[in-house]
Amino acid sequence: MATGSDKAKKARKLLEEFGIDIDHPANGVFLPATKGSPNPNGSIVHKILGNNKEYYRKVENYLGKSTSHADALQRLRRIGETLKDGTFFHAIS
Repeated sequence: MATGSDKAKKARKLLEEFGIDIDHPANGVFLPATKGSPNPNGSIVHKILGNNKEYYRKVENYLGKSTSHADALQRLRRIGETLKDGTFFHAIS
């Protein structure tokens, strides 16, 4: 989740509601910066996420289904996994 992006405001609020700090390890994943960056795993490229309304909508919807602190952390980890393996836009709803 972006720290300063207005688009991530709702998702940050959800993290706050579940007592999860924005800097929690589950909220971070290394992604290739651009399409020209090495990307052997087919990860989602970081640059396309910044202005991608579908990305923010999916994150908000998925995190919004959390029922507890532990569930929210599990969902954050799942988001990270799907960003790393390139399946985010198909796997998260």
